[in-house]
Amino acid sequence: GCFGDGKEKNLMLFDGVTGARTGTIDLGGLQGDHPDWSADGKRIVFTDVGEFNTDQRSYKGAIAVVEQMGAGWSAPKNVIPRAGGKNHYYPAISPTNAFFVFNMSTCKSGDKGADCDFDMDPTAKIFAKFFDSDAPPVELANANGPGVADNGKVELTNSFPKW
Repeated sequence: GCFGDGKEKNLMLFDGVTGARTGTIDLGGLQGDHPDWSADGKRIVFTDVGEFNTDQRSYKGAIAVVEQMGAGWSAPKNVIPRAGGKNHYYPAISPTNAFFVFNMSTCKSGDKGADCDFDMDPTAKIFAKFFDSDAPPVELANANGPGVADNGKVELTNSFPKW
């Protein structure tokens, strides 16, 4: 994880029993946030914060991954690039380790603003992307679609996917 003050940019590793910090994964200047570790222990996917505001409300996010290499970790690899007018965040790796889901918001008020800051974004939708494919992300249309009680509303603030 990372601290919510924006000072720690790297991924920190902790002992799950004692809570003691056991290491750091250097992100080479990127700012990591909301990491998710694969079930097989070989990948960590995270939000690459473009512009820090708070731990939960930042802007211009991309999605990156580090992969286990022997006793260490690879350099970060961008898997969902930063894009103007969009914010990508909250990745979660599937139980099969083959793909991940994440949120994307469309920024109606520009690249920064309450409608595009990871938190309660009205346009937030969930997408899926395979790690080992150049295919574009796929919108999870059924998960993002309105239900009976939504009365046809399509901006549902669909956020924080987990398995």
